[in-house]
Amino acid sequence: ERVRLETELGVRGDFVDDVINGHHGSVDLLLQRARYLGADLSGGALAVVVDIDDFAGYLSRRRLKESAIQELKRRLADAVRLQARGLFSNFLLGPRSDNVILFLGPSADDPAGELTEKALSLAARVQRYVKGLLPDLTVSVGIGRFKDDPAVLSDAYSEAGVALEIGHKINGPSAISTFEQTGTYKLLFRVLQEEPEELESFYAETLAPVVAYDSRYGTELVATLVTYLGNDASTAKSAADLFAHRHTIRYRLDRVKELTNLDVDKSEDRERLTLGIKAMQLLGHVPQKPSSFSDR
Repeated sequence: ERVRLETELGVRGDFVDDVINGHHGSVDLLLQRARYLGADLSGGALAVVVDIDDFAGYLSRRRLKESAIQELKRRLADAVRLQARGLFSNFLLGPRSDNVILFLGPSADDPAGELTEKALSLAARVQRYVKGLLPDLTVSVGIGRFKDDPAVLSDAYSEAGVALEIGHKINGPSAISTFEQTGTYKLLFRVLQEEPEELESFYAETLAPVVAYDSRYGTELVATLVTYLGNDASTAKSAADLFAHRHTIRYRLDRVKELTNLDVDKSEDRERLTLGIKAMQLLGHVPQKPSSFSDR
């Protein structure tokens, strides 16, 4: 039984590799292989990637042997399959490196328009199940958009992968992200992949001085700016959220203006600051606490 399961996982993994790399041959051959594995992808599919957070760090802490590593990957694949079966009747699953990939196809019970919402439910269920199964292990989930053409399933996977990476960079471990929710993040993420120096340059021109100031003096200018922009430029709501006086919020925003020469009261400058925050998050440049009082 163990050999049969591992062989099946291997076959599924090979198929998923071929799909996401575009090495599946004709669409007819792709659909034939999918049907052989129990999935009907003729109506397209939505891709989901379930990824182990900081897998290298986990292995370093646990010092697992290769056999234990493979057993861990198998248990994760089994956990995802078990939860998927409870929600979907038409799906294909395959393990790959330290993640598990699913293609969710539409069916009579799961029309295409409802797949994203059900995929979010699946992600939450998988995280809860994994937490109970392996308490010191967490997973993040990326969800792409539904593609009605089986010939572009590699694009569905790419979108899920982008959502996964952005979600992890922005929200940290145990993130659940959809490609549709990434908004302008995905545009900046593409710049990060293709021309990282351009994103670093934009960050240096916008938020870098504010991050450096917070890191040196232990202030909360970045947090105040993020809250203010997230509250549609409402000083009163930002003050309530941060438990600060409105004059304090205004003083901090004026300090941001002095450091960046960007005024939150001007729409164009607000847009640049918003993109600067997103660049900061994607690059992982967050304010650090001063090491001692003397640093202030």
